[in-house]
Amino acid sequence: MKYLGFISSSLSFIVLFAASATPIPLYDLYRRADGLSYSDLSLTAVVYFIGAITALLFMGRISNHLGRKPITLTSYLLTALACLILMKVDSATPLIVGRLLLGISCGLASSTVTSYIADSAPPALHWLAASVISCGGMVGLTGGAILSGTLAQYGPYPRVLCYLVMLIVLVACAILLVCSPETVRRTPGLLSSLRPQFSMPHADRRLYPIAACTFVATWALGGFYQAFGPSIAAQHLGSQNVLLAGLVFSSFMLPSAVGGPMNKFLAPVCRFSSSRPTCFSRIITSYFSNVDGRKDFSFRPF
Repeated sequence: MKYLGFISSSLSFIVLFAASATPIPLYDLYRRADGLSYSDLSLTAVVYFIGAITALLFMGRISNHLGRKPITLTSYLLTALACLILMKVDSATPLIVGRLLLGISCGLASSTVTSYIADSAPPALHWLAASVISCGGMVGLTGGAILSGTLAQYGPYPRVLCYLVMLIVLVACAILLVCSPETVRRTPGLLSSLRPQFSMPHADRRLYPIAACTFVATWALGGFYQAFGPSIAAQHLGSQNVLLAGLVFSSFMLPSAVGGPMNKFLAPVCRFSSSRPTCFSRIITSYFSNVDGRKDFSFRPF
């Protein structure tokens, strides 16, 4: 097949993130059955992000030297190992270790698999790779949480079945990946690629503090939903339905998948310059004017 590499890499990206969301709807079940504390649940989010950031910092360029397929298959192996560990959760330790492995796997996917997608994308549809890269992770997280919640709530073996299904999907995608063409030749320099490099474009660097604060805030909110979303759903909605917990988590992730493609239709309200207080005041004024009902609110991010 002509575009087998693009299809397999796109599926890999979505499936790896779907697997990372599989245990989240079960968090309140683990808390009630195995005596996990809220501190344990919060730690699972912390180690997930540590794993992802570590992989991005130190292993983000190794596929340039070893190839896209071997590193993608490594992500599959880490995810499969995490699923096997999570099938036997009886305390905080297996859950924390499993989430750490999933974080490393998703960190590798965020660098290697996205590069594979860009390498193998159809030239005539250059926009398609950008759409998959920007939305695939969120689509995977949403689908994985809903699938896991459905299987755990309505299927047999609620603490095992979702991981078995995910293992089968991982094997199928790995076979498809093995049959796909490689897009990178092995080159020397692997050890030097493990050294993090920090650089920024020379475009207006005063935007970076704003972007960094936004990035940290959204990741922190995502971590909160990961750790406490299922328990909040159980306590405040008065239901221990595992699918409902998955839907609560998905309600945070799915809008990101929808909002990403919408950015190309949005124009900046103003440029970042010495007049930026005026820019922010315009946004705030527009918001409160809308709240008071005096005029319509039209917000375009900058």
